[in-house]
Amino acid sequence: MDLKTKLFEPLLLELTELLKTSLSLGKYKMIKQFSLIGTNLIYFFVLLSLLALVLLFLAAACSFYLGHLLGSYTIGFLIVAGVFLIMLFLILIFKNRIHSFFHQHIIKSLLS
Repeated sequence: MDLKTKLFEPLLLELTELLKTSLSLGKYKMIKQFSLIGTNLIYFFVLLSLLALVLLFLAAACSFYLGHLLGSYTIGFLIVAGVFLIMLFLILIFKNRIHSFFHQHIIKSLLS
């Protein structure tokens, strides 16, 4: 019995070390994936914020320009607000199509 213990003890120690190493490697891979996802989310929100600012200034510029052409800045701002409302209604109407379109592209990019 002592001979069997001496033979299997190093093997058991190696297997436990391999298991510990595999778990550590899995943990580090998971940390890497979460950090990549977090970085991409931050990058996306920064770009989205900058895009929103650009859109805000373009809308203000268009509003002032239309107001200047029409002689009333209020009408210019109302026209631009109306265009945004129409865009909002179109997005709400076609929400399912837009969602499925982006969903399919995200799945394709993740699988390729």
